[in-house]
Amino acid sequence: MKNTNFLILTLLFCSFLLQGCFIQDYFTKQNLQKADGKIKGRDFKGAILEYDQIIKNNANLPEPYFKRGIARANLKNLKGAIADFDQALALNPKWAEVYVQRGIAKASSNNPQGASTDFDKAIELNPKLADAYNSRGFHRLALNNPKGALSDFAKVTELKPDLADGYSNACLAEMNMQDFKGAIKDCSKAIQINPKLPLAYSNRGVAKLNNKDPKGALEDFSKVIELDPKSVLAYKNRITVRAILKDLKGIVQDADKIIQIKPDFAVAYNDRGFAKAYLKDFAGAKADFEKAKNLFETQKNKGPDYQLALDNIQFLNTMQKPKTK
Repeated sequence: MKNTNFLILTLLFCSFLLQGCFIQDYFTKQNLQKADGKIKGRDFKGAILEYDQIIKNNANLPEPYFKRGIARANLKNLKGAIADFDQALALNPKWAEVYVQRGIAKASSNNPQGASTDFDKAIELNPKLADAYNSRGFHRLALNNPKGALSDFAKVTELKPDLADGYSNACLAEMNMQDFKGAIKDCSKAIQINPKLPLAYSNRGVAKLNNKDPKGALEDFSKVIELDPKSVLAYKNRITVRAILKDLKGIVQDADKIIQIKPDFAVAYNDRGFAKAYLKDFAGAKADFEKAKNLFETQKNKGPDYQLALDNIQFLNTMQKPKTK
């Protein structure tokens, strides 16, 4: 009878432990979902607090370290992010996605060799992980290795042939190799897959401009603006093309738009000043160059564009001086 009672107590105790583990797993899963939702909503500080609590309750799970690392990276806490990725890998050394994210964080922390090692490791662990090739491709571009980057982006398109970004990124690598025809071809493929991808039109526009097709470039930059009306870069690129096509009024209109979106963008005042000067609106041109000068000084940016503003102010002052008899 005693043995039977002992067996019953043992079974009850084991059942209690199993229920406790089940309850803990349930709440951990619920808390992870809550934290993940905050990351999706870009509430990174709130997500970190949730992951902190999960780690406090169970320090042996790699997932909360990984995701807290992503949240920290988005808050520019790269040191903290790398520490979290290190811990996630200590718990699960074969998690390729963590190596990718740690590589990105290391690249942003001025550790290019460490980043390269992590991207290589991610690909070794999972040769079909497109994100690893994509991240290594951008890293190679930053290291002035466009040929290596193109190889990686080509692998992305092989693994994910319906991913427009892969072709758009290949286009970027080809532009860095001065292969503008190849760049146009890949960007066109990206646009064929996703006609609403602004980056593909932007890259193709730059490639067309370098391939001596300013009108084609103008169409592409205009399409970027249609898709993303607040893209300062698209308006700036279109100003460059308008200057080639001698569309002075168009330059003024695009500069107006940039200034409306970003009032402290000093270069836009320089651009508008040039156009106004050619349109013989000398007073307007001088006002724009002076505004550019003041902004450059406020921003402590006394580079070539600042000097250009000074030179043009001086030139216009000379023009406006009354002639002596």
